[in-house]
Amino acid sequence: MLHADQKGEKEPKAKWFLALVGLVSLVWGYWIALTIKSPVSAITNFFIAVLLVIIGTYLIFTAGSIVVLKLLRKNENYYYNVKHFIPVSGMIYRMKQNAVGLASICILSTMVLVTVSTTAGLFFGLNDQVQQMFPRDVMVTSAEPLTKLKQVAKTYAAEEDVKLSDMQYSRASQPLLVTKDANNFKVSDRMYYSVSDVDKSANVVLISLSEYNTLTKDNLSLNKTDDIFMYTTARSYPEKTMVLNGHKYQIKQQVNKLKDTGLLNVSPVDSYIIVMKDQQQIDSLLKEWFGTKKGEAYLAPAYALNFNIDLKDQAKRKAFIRGLSKEFAKTSDKQWYSFQDKDSYRESVKRFDGGFFFLGIILGTAFLLATTLIIYYKQVSEGMDDRERFVILQKVGMDEAEVKRVIHSQIMMVFIFPLAFAMLHVAFAFPLIKKMLVLFGITNWQLFLVVTLAVALIFSILYYIVYQLTARVYYRLVER
Repeated sequence: MLHADQKGEKEPKAKWFLALVGLVSLVWGYWIALTIKSPVSAITNFFIAVLLVIIGTYLIFTAGSIVVLKLLRKNENYYYNVKHFIPVSGMIYRMKQNAVGLASICILSTMVLVTVSTTAGLFFGLNDQVQQMFPRDVMVTSAEPLTKLKQVAKTYAAEEDVKLSDMQYSRASQPLLVTKDANNFKVSDRMYYSVSDVDKSANVVLISLSEYNTLTKDNLSLNKTDDIFMYTTARSYPEKTMVLNGHKYQIKQQVNKLKDTGLLNVSPVDSYIIVMKDQQQIDSLLKEWFGTKKGEAYLAPAYALNFNIDLKDQAKRKAFIRGLSKEFAKTSDKQWYSFQDKDSYRESVKRFDGGFFFLGIILGTAFLLATTLIIYYKQVSEGMDDRERFVILQKVGMDEAEVKRVIHSQIMMVFIFPLAFAMLHVAFAFPLIKKMLVLFGITNWQLFLVVTLAVALIFSILYYIVYQLTARVYYRLVER
C-alpha cells in the first residue's frame, strides 16, 4: 500500500458497445433537431434532444475517445511517428481519468452558447418582433363594422393636428384552423385538435376579391367561383390547386401584397390567405363548415382598422394614443373591439426580452465560471500526475524542448475537443432554436445566425484566455 503510487497503471479497455451507444444517442439528438418542422413540436421535443445529446457526449468522451485513440495506435504509419507516439500513448491514459471532466466542460460550454445566443437573439430581434406583430402603429379589430371608429379616428386626428397615414380597413374571416396534407386542407375543431398533429396544421383566412383590391390597390379579377388567389407564409407551395374541405380550387396566382396588411397574426404554423370571388361565396362556405352551435363563432367576420401616426415625439404619440383610445371608448357603446398600439407593445416586449437577456447573461456567466473552475483544477491535478512521467521521459533522453512540445500538444488536444464538440452541438441545435424563436415572433433567422456567430466568437476568445492562464499552472507543476 505504501508503494501503490509506483505501481504501473492499467491501460483502459476499448468499450465499443458504450461508444456505439454514445454515437447513436448523439446522432438521434441531432436528427430530432434537424427534422423538427413546427415551433410547437420544437418545444415538446427540445428536452428529449438535449438529454440524448448529453448522454451521447459523455459516452463519446469516456468510451469513444479510447476507441479512437486505440485505432490510431493500430495505424503504424501514424502512431510510430515522433510527433504522434508520445501524445497518443499519453492521451489513452489521460482520457481514462479526465473524460468525464472534459465532457462536463463541453456540456457547460454548449449551455453558455445556447443560453446567451438565444436570449441575445430575442433582445436584438426586438424590432423585427414588433414589426411582425404590428405592421402599423394602431390596430383595431372587431366582429362588427368599424366605420364609426374609423371616422372618430379621422376627426380626433384633425382636432389634434395629427396626420394619419396608410389607413387600411378590411373585412375577412376569422382565422380558421385546418389540417393539411399536400394540397388537401380540412377544417379542424380547435377543441379537439391534438398538439401531436401540429406539423400538419395551418391557419387559413378567407377574403373577398373586392377587399383584396381595396387593400392592395390592385385590379385583379376572378371569372370562376373555383378560381382563387393565395398568399402564404410557408416557405413554398408548389401545388397549382387547393382542396379546401372537399372543394377544389384552381390557384390562378400567388400574391405577395398581403404581407403587411395585419390580416395574419404571428403564428407558430404556416398561414394562408385565400382570395375568393365574392363575400357571398365566403359566407356560404363558412355556414357549410360551421353550421353547428359549437362553431358559430367562426361565422362572425373579422373587421380590422389599421393606420400609422405621423408623430416623431414619443411623449406626444403616447398622449395622442391615450386620447384616441378614450374617444373610441365613448363612441363604441356596447360594441366589443380590441385596441392595440405598437408603442405599448414595444415597451412590453422590451421589458420581456430585456429580462430574458439579463437572465441569459447571468446564467451564461455562471456556466462560464463553472467551466473555468473545471479547467483550472484539471490543469492542477493533471500537472501533479504528469510531472513524474515527464521526469522519466527526460531521464531516458528526451530533451526539454521536446518535452514542452509534447506538453503543448497534449493540452491543445484535450481542450480543443470540448470546444469543437460544443460548437458542433450548437450548429445542430440552431434549426431547433430558430423554430422555437418563431413562437416569440422572431422570424429573421439571418439576424439570429449573426448573433450566434458573434456569441461563439466571443466565447472562443474567452475560452482561449482561460486555457492560456490555466496552462501556465500545468507548465509550472510539470517543469519543477
